[in-house]
Amino acid sequence: MTREAIDVAKSKDKSNVVTLSTGVEAILTPVASTLIQDVMSEVQDPPVPTWFNKEKEIDEPNYLHPDYVRAMEQAERKRSDAALDAVILFGVKLVNGVPEDDAWIKQLRYLEKRGRINLDAYDLDDEFEREFVYKRYVAVAGDDFNLIAQLSGVPGAERARARTTFHGDEERDTAGQAPAEGERPD
Repeated sequence: MTREAIDVAKSKDKSNVVTLSTGVEAILTPVASTLIQDVMSEVQDPPVPTWFNKEKEIDEPNYLHPDYVRAMEQAERKRSDAALDAVILFGVKLVNGVPEDDAWIKQLRYLEKRGRINLDAYDLDDEFEREFVYKRYVAVAGDDFNLIAQLSGVPGAERARARTTFHGDEERDTAGQAPAEGERPD
Protein backbone atom coordinates (compact mmCIF):
# COMPACT_ATOMS: atom_id res chain seq x y z
CA MET A 1 0.00 0.00 0.00
CA THR A 2 1.38 3.40 -0.92
CA ARG A 3 1.81 6.23 1.54
CA GLU A 4 -0.98 8.17 -0.22
CA ALA A 5 -3.38 5.24 0.17
CA ILE A 6 -2.53 5.02 3.86
CA ASP A 7 -3.16 8.74 4.29
CA VAL A 8 -6.51 8.47 2.50
CA ALA A 9 -7.51 5.49 4.63
CA LYS A 10 -6.56 7.38 7.79
CA SER A 11 -8.45 10.48 6.71
CA LYS A 12 -11.61 8.40 6.21
CA ASP A 13 -11.25 7.02 9.71
CA LYS A 14 -11.06 10.54 11.19
CA SER A 15 -14.87 10.70 11.43
CA ASN A 16 -14.71 7.90 14.01
CA VAL A 17 -11.69 9.22 15.88
CA VAL A 18 -12.16 10.68 19.32
CA THR A 19 -9.61 12.40 21.47
CA LEU A 20 -9.65 10.76 24.88
CA SER A 21 -9.44 12.89 27.99
CA THR A 22 -5.73 12.02 28.14
CA GLY A 23 -5.15 13.52 24.68
CA VAL A 24 -4.71 10.12 23.00
CA GLU A 25 -6.60 9.63 19.73
CA ALA A 26 -8.63 6.44 19.48
CA ILE A 27 -11.53 4.81 17.73
CA LEU A 28 -14.10 3.57 20.23
CA THR A 29 -16.24 0.57 19.40
CA PRO A 30 -18.95 -1.23 21.36
CA VAL A 31 -17.96 -4.43 23.15
CA ALA A 32 -20.29 -7.43 23.14
CA SER A 33 -22.29 -7.47 26.36
CA THR A 34 -21.95 -11.26 26.50
CA LEU A 35 -18.17 -10.90 26.69
CA ILE A 36 -18.47 -8.37 29.50
CA GLN A 37 -20.94 -10.55 31.41
CA ASP A 38 -18.83 -13.68 30.88
CA VAL A 39 -15.60 -12.13 32.18
CA MET A 40 -17.46 -10.73 35.17
CA SER A 41 -19.14 -14.04 35.95
CA GLU A 42 -15.75 -15.75 36.24
CA VAL A 43 -15.27 -13.98 39.58
CA GLN A 44 -16.97 -16.05 42.25
CA ASP A 45 -18.55 -14.72 45.43
CA PRO A 46 -16.83 -15.76 48.65
CA PRO A 47 -18.49 -18.37 50.86
CA VAL A 48 -20.97 -16.91 53.34
CA PRO A 49 -19.95 -17.39 56.97
CA THR A 50 -22.51 -18.69 59.42
CA TRP A 51 -23.45 -18.08 63.02
CA PHE A 52 -25.18 -20.46 65.38
CA ASN A 53 -28.72 -19.34 66.24
CA LYS A 54 -29.28 -20.77 69.74
CA GLU A 55 -33.01 -20.04 69.64
CA LYS A 56 -33.51 -22.11 66.48
CA GLU A 57 -30.50 -24.38 67.13
CA ILE A 58 -29.25 -24.03 63.56
CA ASP A 59 -26.44 -22.34 61.68
CA GLU A 60 -27.61 -19.31 59.73
CA PRO A 61 -25.80 -17.20 57.12
CA ASN A 62 -24.08 -14.08 58.41
CA TYR A 63 -24.00 -11.67 55.47
CA LEU A 64 -22.85 -8.85 57.74
CA HIS A 65 -19.65 -10.49 58.94
CA PRO A 66 -16.84 -7.94 58.37
CA ASP A 67 -14.59 -10.46 56.60
CA TYR A 68 -17.43 -11.43 54.27
CA VAL A 69 -18.30 -7.80 53.55
CA ARG A 70 -14.64 -7.09 52.68
CA ALA A 71 -14.43 -10.24 50.54
CA MET A 72 -17.60 -9.25 48.66
CA GLU A 73 -16.18 -5.76 48.03
CA GLN A 74 -13.00 -7.36 46.71
CA ALA A 75 -15.02 -9.67 44.43
CA GLU A 76 -16.95 -6.65 43.09
CA ARG A 77 -13.67 -4.82 42.42
CA LYS A 78 -12.38 -7.87 40.56
CA ARG A 79 -15.60 -8.02 38.49
CA SER A 80 -15.27 -4.33 37.66
CA ASP A 81 -11.62 -4.84 36.71
CA ALA A 82 -12.63 -7.73 34.44
CA ALA A 83 -15.25 -5.56 32.71
CA LEU A 84 -12.75 -2.73 32.40
CA ASP A 85 -10.14 -5.04 30.86
CA ALA A 86 -12.62 -6.37 28.29
CA VAL A 87 -13.85 -2.89 27.39
CA ILE A 88 -10.34 -1.52 27.01
CA LEU A 89 -9.07 -4.54 25.09
CA PHE A 90 -11.94 -4.74 22.60
CA GLY A 91 -13.40 -1.22 22.64
CA VAL A 92 -10.34 1.02 22.20
CA LYS A 93 -8.30 1.10 19.00
CA LEU A 94 -5.32 3.45 19.19
CA VAL A 95 -5.02 5.67 16.12
CA ASN A 96 -1.30 6.32 16.51
CA GLY A 97 -0.34 3.13 18.35
CA VAL A 98 1.78 3.00 21.47
CA PRO A 99 4.33 5.82 21.81
CA GLU A 100 7.87 4.84 20.90
CA ASP A 101 9.08 6.93 23.82
CA ASP A 102 9.26 4.70 26.90
CA ALA A 103 8.71 7.53 29.40
CA TRP A 104 5.30 6.11 30.33
CA ILE A 105 6.88 2.74 31.13
CA LYS A 106 9.47 4.42 33.33
CA GLN A 107 6.66 6.18 35.19
CA LEU A 108 4.77 2.91 35.69
CA ARG A 109 7.95 1.16 36.84
CA TYR A 110 8.49 3.95 39.36
CA LEU A 111 4.99 3.36 40.78
CA GLU A 112 5.68 -0.37 40.84
CA LYS A 113 8.94 0.19 42.68
CA ARG A 114 6.99 2.15 45.29
CA GLY A 115 4.48 -0.69 45.69
CA ARG A 116 1.59 1.24 44.10
CA ILE A 117 0.98 -1.13 41.18
CA ASN A 118 2.12 -4.60 40.16
CA LEU A 119 3.17 -5.17 36.56
CA ASP A 120 4.39 -8.77 37.08
CA ALA A 121 1.44 -10.17 35.11
CA TYR A 122 2.49 -8.27 31.97
CA ASP A 123 5.28 -8.88 29.49
CA LEU A 124 6.13 -5.35 28.37
CA ASP A 125 8.39 -6.76 25.64
CA ASP A 126 5.32 -8.34 24.02
CA GLU A 127 3.72 -5.84 21.61
CA PHE A 128 0.15 -6.90 22.41
CA GLU A 129 0.57 -6.76 26.19
CA ARG A 130 2.48 -3.49 25.95
CA GLU A 131 -0.43 -1.91 24.07
CA PHE A 132 -2.92 -3.25 26.61
CA VAL A 133 -0.90 -1.83 29.53
CA TYR A 134 -0.60 1.52 27.75
CA LYS A 135 -4.36 1.68 27.18
CA ARG A 136 -5.16 0.42 30.71
CA TYR A 137 -2.83 2.69 32.67
CA VAL A 138 -2.16 5.69 30.42
CA ALA A 139 -4.51 6.28 27.49
CA VAL A 140 -7.98 5.68 28.94
CA ALA A 141 -9.21 7.70 31.92
CA GLY A 142 -12.43 7.39 33.94
CA ASP A 143 -14.65 9.56 31.73
CA ASP A 144 -13.41 7.69 28.67
CA PHE A 145 -14.32 4.37 30.24
CA ASN A 146 -17.84 5.65 30.91
CA LEU A 147 -18.25 6.57 27.24
CA ILE A 148 -16.96 3.19 26.00
CA ALA A 149 -19.10 1.33 28.53
CA GLN A 150 -22.18 3.27 27.39
CA LEU A 151 -21.43 2.28 23.78
CA SER A 152 -21.26 -1.32 24.95
CA GLY A 153 -24.55 -1.22 26.82
CA VAL A 154 -23.05 -1.64 30.29
CA PRO A 155 -25.79 -0.69 32.80
CA GLY A 156 -25.35 2.61 34.65
CA ALA A 157 -24.84 1.03 38.07
CA GLU A 158 -22.16 -1.31 36.74
CA ARG A 159 -20.47 1.60 34.91
CA ALA A 160 -20.39 3.57 38.16
CA ARG A 161 -18.92 0.61 40.05
CA ALA A 162 -16.31 -0.04 37.38
CA ARG A 163 -15.49 3.66 37.10
CA THR A 164 -14.87 3.81 40.85
CA THR A 165 -12.48 0.90 40.53
CA PHE A 166 -10.89 2.53 37.51
CA HIS A 167 -10.17 5.64 39.56
CA GLY A 168 -8.60 3.46 42.25
CA ASP A 169 -11.11 4.45 44.91
CA GLU A 170 -10.77 1.30 46.97
CA GLU A 171 -11.16 2.84 50.40
CA ARG A 172 -14.44 1.90 51.99
CA ASP A 173 -15.52 2.14 55.58
CA THR A 174 -16.66 -1.30 56.72
CA ALA A 175 -15.76 -0.92 60.38
CA GLY A 176 -18.52 -1.84 62.76
CA GLN A 177 -20.88 -3.09 60.05
CA ALA A 178 -21.13 -6.70 61.11
CA PRO A 179 -20.66 -9.00 64.08
CA ALA A 180 -17.62 -11.19 64.34
CA GLU A 181 -17.82 -14.80 63.29
CA GLY A 182 -20.00 -16.85 65.60
CA GLU A 183 -21.78 -13.79 67.01
CA ARG A 184 -25.41 -13.10 66.33
CA PRO A 185 -26.07 -10.23 63.89
CA ASP A 186 -28.52 -7.59 65.05
